[in-house]
Formats: sequence, structure tokens, C-alpha cells
Amino acid sequence: RRDHEHGRIWRITHKDRPLVEKPVLVGASIDSLVSRLSSPEAWTRHQARKELSERNPEAVRASAEKWVDSLNPQSPEFDHHLVEAMWACQNVERASEAILAKAIQSQRGHARSAAARVIRYWYDQLSDPVGMIAQLADDPFPRARMEAVLSAGYIPKAETLPAVLNVLNHDRDKFIDAAIPSTMTALEPYFIPALEKNALVFGAPQHRVFAEQWAGIGLDKRLHAILKADHPSSEEINEVRRRFSATPSAKLVRILVNALARDGVASDTAEVALLSELQKLGSQGKLKAGRYFSGLTDRLSDPNDEIAAGVASSLGAWRFRNAGDALVAALEDGKRSFKVRSAAAIALGQIKQTKYLNALNALAADGNIETRYPAVLGLVEADMDNAKLAVADLLSADPGRADPVALVRRFTRQRRGDTRLATALAGVRIHPKVMSAVAAYHRQTGQLPKRLHGIFLESTRRSLSASLLREDPDALVNDVDRLGNAARGEMIFRRNEVACMSCHGIGPVGPTLGPNLVAVGSAAATSYMVESILKPNASIAENYENMLFILNDGTMRMGVIAFENEQEVIIQDSAQGGEEVRLPKADIARRNSMPSLMPAGLADQLNSRQEFLDLSKFLSVLGHPGTFSNDERPYIRKWRIAPAEGEIPPADPAAWLPAYSLVDGELPSSEFDKGKIVHVRGFVDMLTAGDVRLRINQLKGLQLSVDGQAVSDPIGELSLSKGRRTLTFRIDRSKRGNTG
Repeated sequence: RRDHEHGRIWRITHKDRPLVEKPVLVGASIDSLVSRLSSPEAWTRHQARKELSERNPEAVRASAEKWVDSLNPQSPEFDHHLVEAMWACQNVERASEAILAKAIQSQRGHARSAAARVIRYWYDQLSDPVGMIAQLADDPFPRARMEAVLSAGYIPKAETLPAVLNVLNHDRDKFIDAAIPSTMTALEPYFIPALEKNALVFGAPQHRVFAEQWAGIGLDKRLHAILKADHPSSEEINEVRRRFSATPSAKLVRILVNALARDGVASDTAEVALLSELQKLGSQGKLKAGRYFSGLTDRLSDPNDEIAAGVASSLGAWRFRNAGDALVAALEDGKRSFKVRSAAAIALGQIKQTKYLNALNALAADGNIETRYPAVLGLVEADMDNAKLAVADLLSADPGRADPVALVRRFTRQRRGDTRLATALAGVRIHPKVMSAVAAYHRQTGQLPKRLHGIFLESTRRSLSASLLREDPDALVNDVDRLGNAARGEMIFRRNEVACMSCHGIGPVGPTLGPNLVAVGSAAATSYMVESILKPNASIAENYENMLFILNDGTMRMGVIAFENEQEVIIQDSAQGGEEVRLPKADIARRNSMPSLMPAGLADQLNSRQEFLDLSKFLSVLGHPGTFSNDERPYIRKWRIAPAEGEIPPADPAAWLPAYSLVDGELPSSEFDKGKIVHVRGFVDMLTAGDVRLRINQLKGLQLSVDGQAVSDPIGELSLSKGRRTLTFRIDRSKRGNTG
């Protein structure tokens, strides 16, 4: 039951049963307080630990050890008492190896998990913390293994690595997979030198292979393997990418560049990914481009735009001056896409040779509109004054196939770029297509600086947001509750132009830029939903604050902080779909808090007041019992959809576009609008082999295959082996109609 007027917490008891009497703890002896750790009442145990924290630490530890020795190991509560005693010692910052050893040998996995956790606080006072990690990393209980992995990162010894890699003896879940990189990174300064000297003893050969792969030992062989593979896995590609940038090597750069130059990468997906990493490494400035980079210039004519643009960006990032003429030719080639021409222009700006800056200025002044746009992009990189002179005329004209958002973003990524752009556009009548594109970008990312709102965002005088803000708030909330339609609101929530799904997920899938909305309606009143849409900056959820980082090179990055330690900040960049961007702290000049990523005026993308009521109603019922409850049954929530090309689904991952189910689990037919025949793919993680049945609303127009094998009876019993299983549905829309 909820009371929106007075609070959320209710205390309930049986009217005929007396309340538990609170014990007298203040002034009690240490032994008496320690004995209270066996109380069935959590409040009593908590207050006893609090009182003990103010007593003599040595006496508390001695009393706790004495109490544990007196306990009956056969008691059902023995393991719980061990953990209470262990945390009491931790509260007074005194390690008790005697209690810890008993907890490690506990019969209950949760007690062993607590023991694994406390090692990170006590390791420097323990006789053999590495041995304890080795045992717990091999524990049958997954939580104990995860805690052991995390604690290992605190023990500054090379020998900790072989101990913690015992975790590889077991199946890993996403939590352990997330913990391993953190610990490996923390231990790198200790284990990499020992590994290079072959001074570590591992429990199994595959443990050594894992460590060497992480350290980049043998990376050249794995790079060669990726280059030759027709369909390398995303895990293989990402692992090579990570080590390629983490351990800069002129030898590896030469291997990659030579392979790229002769079109020697079998997979386009791998080629695009490795070009991105090559660009990133060049931007670091740790290595210089050799003459062998000349071979890359021929790849500027590659028919794949992603590859050609990646080549241009890499040549610019490495400041390879000999590529200048080829880059100018790519910029002037009207048959190439805007993306390729822009990358070539920006690369010319990065090279910063007078000859090529003159070429950019000439093209910015005299070229056609689709040449001038990329030329000005290049000038923003190297000659901001001339870029300012050209931008006003450019943004007042029809952009054609050019992308005005790319130009605005390029300006705003430079220090004081928003001020310079605003000055250049003062009094300029911006073309409606430009305004529309920039406004859509702002709705999706919230990254248009406030100084530019008056230039690119339409006046609020006739806006729906302004009209709603003038209404009586209580009356508006009442209309949402009475007149809103949640089912219609869910479809509005999913519209691209409204951009809700650019930042917010519902349940286990979707973006993480903004708070997950799976139960937002059960946690807040309708008035909060209305205010959040109309006044997004009135209340920003904790840990979702938008930050602006100004870097030492004059550029700026904006996003939500996903992780931060002493070395770096990782942000999620909304302008890149939430992609994580690593910012070394040494490169950050300063940071500023920014308005919410959710921009004001979102309601202006709705067609009517009724649509606002419907959208607000949908949000207000999320998490409530019924159609929009937090249903944790194993629905497939995230899908991949591709147009059919015959009977065989596309092999290229780029052909598959993401789609999400409705809250009730159905994938709506509106997501199938990719052709008469479409393939829809979902994944099921089987923790153990077994028989399952699929719940499918209708079989008409539907064919199913599991891991590429056709299934004759989709709703019959399926025997699925352990691991990730791929379910692919072939949907004939002419037979299925509008059924999801």
C-alpha cells in the first residue's frame, strides 16, 4: 500500500502479539555484545556491531574468536554466526584469520562468498591470501568465485594471477566476466613482467594461454588469425582490439597496415573494427607513421564506405602527409558518400599542411553544397576562423545529401566552438531542413549546447510543451490518470522521432544512458512523470548526470560517466548511441556539469495533447500489476531483424537491425516492415542442457530454425544443449498479416 502524502514505509504487526523487546546494549560488556550476534533479529545484530565498533578493537577480536570457538558446528545457524563474527572484526578493522579460515571451509556458499569478500580488506594481515584466493576462485558456488576474483585485484603480487585464474575451471556468467577484466587490469603491473620471464606457475595450460592473450604475448599470431578469418567472432575481434591499443607496437601496426593496404582482411566487420583501432592508436601520438602507410591511400577508393572512411580517418590520425593528394581527390569525388568525403576533409585538416588547407578553403568557398560541407568540416579541425566565415552561408542553404548535424557537432566538440558558431550565425536565417535535422539530433542526444538553442530550435510560443506548462499541474495529472491510454502510449514511446528509446531501456534490454523504466510507475507518482517530460532538468536521477569534459587538446566530449578510477574516465556518449569513450585523466583539463540529456520540449514531437496524456499514462503504470508489470518470465526481449534474401538468413552482422519487444513480451508487427519476408533472430542462454517449449502466439507464416537447423514443430518440446542458442524465425508477412 502506498501513501503519496506521507511516505512509503509502513510497519505492520499482529495486533494480538507483543513487539520484540529491545535489548539494553549501551554499557553492556564486549562478551555480552558479541553473544548478541546470534540474535534472530537483524536490528539487534546491527546495533550490537555498531556498539562493538566503539570498543577496544583487540578485545573485540579476542572475544569474537572465543565466541566462535564455543559455537556448535552442527548448528543450522553456525555458518551465519561465523559471518556475523567476521563482519564484527571487520567493523573494528582487525583481521581474524582463525574466523576467516572457518568461513572459507563453511558448508554454505553465501558464507564462503562473505569470506572471499573480506580478503580484500585483510590480505596484508593474512599468512597466505594468495592460497585463499586460489581455493575460493575454484569454489563451486558462483558468488564465491566472483568475490574471489574481485578481491584478487587488491593483492599486489604476481602470484595472485595464477591463483585467481582457477575461476576458468568453471562456467562463467556475466558478473564474473565483468569482474575478470577489472582484476586483470589491477594486477598487470605485477604479473606481466613475471609472465614475460616465464616465472609464473599456472594450474592449467589454458590459464597461461588466457594470461598471455591478455598481456598481448603472441598478439601478432592472433592478429594474423583475425586477418585471415572469414567470420571471426565479436569476442575475438574485441580482444585483439583491446590489446592492440593497450600495448602500442610498431611491428603490429606494420602488420595491420600492410594487410589493409593489399585488401588482405577477409572480414569487412573485422576490417572496420581494426581501422577504428588504428585511428585511435594514431590519435595517441605514441608512434609515427612509416612509409608503408602509403599503401593505404589506394584503399580510399574501396566501394565499402565504412572501410574507405576508416582509411581516411586513420591517415589523418597518423598525420601521414604523403596521403594529402589522395585525400583531396577523395574529397572532390562527387560519387563518394558524405561520410567518406567528410573523413577525407577532416584528415586533411589534421595533416595541417598549407597546401591542403588552401585546398579546403577553396572548396569551402567555391564548391557545390555537398563539397562545401565536408570542406568546412576539415577547416573546423585546422582553421576555425575561416570555418566561421563559411558556415553561415552553408547552414542557410538546402543541405541536399550533406549532413548539417555533423558540421554542428564538429564545431561544438572544439573549445568555445559553440560560442564561435553562435557568433557566426547571429541574424542568419537557418534553412528549415537544417533546423529539423539539428532539432532531431538534440532530442535523441541532448547534446546541443544551450547557446545554440535559440538558433536551431523553434520558438516555444506555439509549442505543445509551452501550452501544457501553462495548464494547472493537478488538473493535467488528473487527466493523465482518467483519460490516458497506456497501450497507445507504449507505441508513442517507441517512435523514433520521440527518441525515448535512445536513452531508456525497459527491463533487461535497451540503452543505459538514462534510468531503466521497468518499474518507474510503481516507484513514483503520475505527477513525477508529467514533470519529467515537461521539465527534464527539475530532477535528474543520481548517476545519470550529463558531464562536459574539456580536453588539453582543445576538444570536448560530453556524456554520462559509466566508470571512473585514478587513471581514466569512461563516458557513454549519447551522440554515438551510448558508445563508451575512454578519457585518460591526464588528458582532461576540466569538467563541467551539464543539463539533462533529456532535452526540454520533447512533448513538441507529439501530435496532440491526447498523445501526451497517453505517453504519461504508459510511464505511470510501468511496474504496476497487469499488462505493464515487471514480468521476469524468460521472454526474448531483444531481437535482430533482417530482410530475407532467399531461404538463408544474411551472414553479414551489419544486415541485422535491433528491435525490442513490448512490455508484455510481444514483438509488434510494425518492427517487421523490412519486406514481405523477414528473418527475426533471438538468443537463449541455456545454463544447462534441457527440454524447453516456446510460447508463440500464432504459427501462421512462421518457420523456425535453432542454430541453423530447421524445426518442424516450433511449439513442440525442444532439446537445447548448454550455451547460447540462436533462434531464427522466417516470417512471411503475406500469411501472417499484422500479427506480431
